[in-house]
Amino acid sequence: MVDAWESKEKVIIPVNDPQTIATAIACGDPIDGLGALKALKETNGMAVSVSDEEVLEARDFMGKHGIFVEPSGAVAYAGARRITERLDKKIVVCMGTGHGLKDMCGI
Repeated sequence: MVDAWESKEKVIIPVNDPQTIATAIACGDPIDGLGALKALKETNGMAVSVSDEEVLEARDFMGKHGIFVEPSGAVAYAGARRITERLDKKIVVCMGTGHGLKDMCGI
């Protein structure tokens, strides 16, 4: 989806067998992907991809501050950390959606 957003495409090219530490969101052909692209355009939103390493770093940082999430639950925060300099004092809300006991990979 991020590739389509970055290239201003109106279609999402499916990814066969996506490989990521964030297994709960490893969907190569998202059902609502086109709706998400539309929402990004309509709200002047932003999409960014993050590496597995960034996800684990974000998960560990969150854990050190009392928020225990699985890798998939740390993806939004990892993305926000990556684009901090582009946020220009905007308020950003990141939802940690998966409890850490759901997937304790790497712990």
